[in-house]
Amino acid sequence: APTHPLAQATSLKATDLIEHPFITRDPGNAIREIAEEFFEAAGIPMSEVNVCAELGSLATVKHLAAEGMGFAIASQAAMLRDIREGRLVGIPLEPALYTPLEVIIPRDKFRSRLITTFAEHACEELAAMATRVAEKAQQQGGV
Repeated sequence: APTHPLAQATSLKATDLIEHPFITRDPGNAIREIAEEFFEAAGIPMSEVNVCAELGSLATVKHLAAEGMGFAIASQAAMLRDIREGRLVGIPLEPALYTPLEVIIPRDKFRSRLITTFAEHACEELAAMATRVAEKAQQQGGV
């Protein structure tokens, strides 16, 4: 929420967050696993993180964060509209977190030339995008 005590920060480390209530997704959710790795990489076991809610719905996570109930960790893409409309504030984490993406295609079924060509192109574009993001992060002093 724009009124949250952390809202004015330009970046946040795991140690900046442990005293604040954490709104997270249910166990097994990919973003939750990335968030857990973020804290554990900083030497903070999840037992020391102030988890105030574990929710199955991203919409509910964002709603509680917008109401000032705590902070949440989510992908930029998932928060973009809420940030643009002023309901949420997005603050980069240090070190930056990245969500691995994969192209999913049938394993054992016939793949048309179109599907194969698309998958190859998508992989090339994702690799190029990852390189650009890594270079930008390095220029900004990130990962």
